[in-house]
Formats: sequence, structure tokens, C-alpha cells
Amino acid sequence: MTQEPHRSDNELRLKEEERRLAAVNWNAKLRRLTEVIYYLTGALIVLLLIRVVLSLFGANPENKFASFIYGLSATFIAPFLDLFPTPALGNFQLEINTLVALGVYGLLAWLVVRLIWLGFSRPYG
Repeated sequence: MTQEPHRSDNELRLKEEERRLAAVNWNAKLRRLTEVIYYLTGALIVLLLIRVVLSLFGANPENKFASFIYGLSATFIAPFLDLFPTPALGNFQLEINTLVALGVYGLLAWLVVRLIWLGFSRPYG
């Protein structure tokens, strides 16, 4: 008779440990997803920063590297194109719209990650 309560205590602890491990594994998958989101956003931000630097220093848009960067980043800055005027001094331009895009994409990535954690993470304490 004394074994029966002991057995149910062990079963209860085992089930609780299984729930805890399932939550830990689920949260590890969420963490991996958020790392991918941050990595992709970081790559986009680096691309846009390279565009800003090229434009700021008056890079020749006919150059293959500059043309590649401008072409690749064009889709991402399209929603912000005519938001602000672009100050220019000769070939040197400050792409304020691209800087705004940097901030917006960074903020959106942070909000998506927070939403994922708030909506899908599981407590395991």
C-alpha cells in the first residue's frame, strides 16, 4: 500500500518533467525562428547601409558593384522613395528615405519577434 502513493508521485513528476521538456524544446524552436528573422533583417540592414554609403560618397551607378547593390535594394526602399527629398551636393547624396527604411525594417523585425514570443512561447517553470 505504501508503494501506490510513491508510484503516483513518480508518475506525476515524470509527466511534469515531460511537459517541461516539451516546453523547453518548443521555445528552442521559437528561438531559432527569431534568430533567422533577426539574421535576415540584419542582412537587409547591411544591404541598405551599403547603399547609403555608396550614395553618400557619390559612387558611380554604372559600376557593376554599385549597380548590383542599387538593383538589389530597390525593392526594399520602394515604399519609402518619395517620403523625403534627397539632399545632394554634386554626386554626393544622403538617402534619407533609405535611412527611414532601415529603421522601419528593424522595428518591424523586433515587433514580429515580440509577437512570436508573446503568442507562442510556453512557460516551463
